[in-house]
Amino acid sequence: MKILYLDTETTGLDPKVNDIIQIGGIFEKDGVVIEEFNIKMQPANYDNISPEALETNGFTIEQIKTFQTQKQGYEEFLKKLSTFVDRYDKNDKMSLVGQNCRFDIDMMIGLFEKVDRKGLFFAFFDLTHYFDVMSVCKALKHMGYINVEKCNLDALSAYFGVVNNKAHDALEDVRVTKQIYGMLKDRHFKPYNN
Repeated sequence: MKILYLDTETTGLDPKVNDIIQIGGIFEKDGVVIEEFNIKMQPANYDNISPEALETNGFTIEQIKTFQTQKQGYEEFLKKLSTFVDRYDKNDKMSLVGQNCRFDIDMMIGLFEKVDRKGLFFAFFDLTHYFDVMSVCKALKHMGYINVEKCNLDALSAYFGVVNNKAHDALEDVRVTKQIYGMLKDRHFKPYNN
């Protein structure tokens, strides 16, 4: 099984308006990590940068201006995907694992549409089998299997005892997400006592 653990940092929350400025990822095949990567890129539009997004991810405009262009970052990401999956083989796809995965998927689709062409993203991924750590933890909380106030990455890393050295850095967040995913896979849940 091929998995891409993925996280993005962005200039805001709208994939049509805002841009990805960092993609962190870990490629895994049959349980073995093949590669980690950390791609930083400039946004296409500096006018649409949300101050709240910068506060969250900790980047400054000056730092972002030192990143490669959006097209260069996209091409680097596409090259990495192409070494891991044959996009022309309909049976060779990978699954995504992430925290609040739908947001990252929508932002990635937005990137592909802005830079290259609509639909190419789906040549690499089987989105019928993505795993969203946040959604699973919300379900486990609802069923009484975990006792967390929130299911954001900070709360989950504290609950599961996973150290997050640099929250809201895409690569560090993806490393934490991967560890929590592994714990969820290996755990036999019993309801906690209220």
